Amino acid sequence: MKHFIWVVSLCGLVGCGVTKTMDDMNSKMDQMNQKMDKVSGATEKMDGTTGQMKDIMSDKMDTTNSITSGMRDSMDDLQKTTQGMSVSTDELVRLTKFLGANTSVLAQLTENLSLDARPAFALALRRQSLDRMNQSRVMEVKLSEATTFFMAQEFQVWKGVGSDDLNRREMLKGQAASEFFRIVKEWTTKDRSLSPGSSENRVMNLYALTTALHTISEDQARVTQALRVPPVSMLSIIRQSLFALADIKKGKRSAQNLPAYMTEVINNDELAIYLLQLRYNFLVGMALANVTTLNLAGHAGCSEGYMSCLDAGLTNLRDMMNKARMYLFDWKPTLSQKNVVQVQVYNSFLAEALRTRELLTILGKPAPLNGLVRKILSNMQIVENSEETLKDLGSEITHYHSYITEILK
Repeated sequence: MKHFIWVVSLCGLVGCGVTKTMDDMNSKMDQMNQKMDKVSGATEKMDGTTGQMKDIMSDKMDTTNSITSGMRDSMDDLQKTTQGMSVSTDELVRLTKFLGANTSVLAQLTENLSLDARPAFALALRRQSLDRMNQSRVMEVKLSEATTFFMAQEFQVWKGVGSDDLNRREMLKGQAASEFFRIVKEWTTKDRSLSPGSSENRVMNLYALTTALHTISEDQARVTQALRVPPVSMLSIIRQSLFALADIKKGKRSAQNLPAYMTEVINNDELAIYLLQLRYNFLVGMALANVTTLNLAGHAGCSEGYMSCLDAGLTNLRDMMNKARMYLFDWKPTLSQKNVVQVQVYNSFLAEALRTRELLTILGKPAPLNGLVRKILSNMQIVENSEETLKDLGSEITHYHSYITEILK
């Protein structure tokens, strides 16, 4: 009986414990099921998200493939364009070479045409200026035409490019010297007077030509400055040639292989010296005549009839009386009636005269000044009473006076 109760009790206890244990297990199972449900829900969400990601990735891949395809098409177009450009470039190169060759030919043709036309045009202009100078009896016109003559010499329009190089300029200098001495020989008188007051037409032509010997055209000045070579004038041609002759006489230089222009001047060396002496006298004479009432270059004559002859006679008589008075007595120049620019021009005459005399002196040649001109200059009294005149012309009058003083030495 006791044993039965214990067993029953034990069974009861055991049963109770099992029951409790089972309840715990059921509770835990419920918890696990809940967790599994959550996991399952999360998995389902993940599956949904994964599906969305697949869709997105699929869309992205489609877009990428579309872009890649577009890029491939663009690359194909670029390649075709590049190939087309290559062909066009080859054509351009060929065209450029063609144009370059033809441009060279065109440039050569242009240069040839210019060089062919230039001598004839320049010669025509020189002949025209000489004709006008010879026909006029007005000294100012002769001086203007003489300047035009020298500016039309071909070396004045030399360009220094292509075949128009320094060698060609040397040839042009020779041609100019030959033409110049051929002309002045026709107009030079046998006595070779140095008077600046002759009224003989051919002598007046010489006055004009010798005065303008130093002419350099603006075109030549610009070209030679750009090329850094010295400009050329007929005066520089004569000067260089006479210096060469002096060196030959001293044994410092050979007479062989001289430039053509030097040969031409040296063959006419006595005439060249005379022209320089005449230049010196006439430049001084112009500076004098412009501040007096003298007509140093003579009168036009009486080709227009009786009244013209009478006027010419009276003018010459007045000139003679003025010359006599200025030769014998002190006199005052008319500088007070001039402006600053005019006196500057007279000073430029005197400066050129002194440079010409200096050249003759260096060459060991005399530079005589006409006796009448010297005497009249020595009687000149440069005194200005007008304070206003002194204020405007003071420095230029001082220069004029100093030039005259130097010339009279």
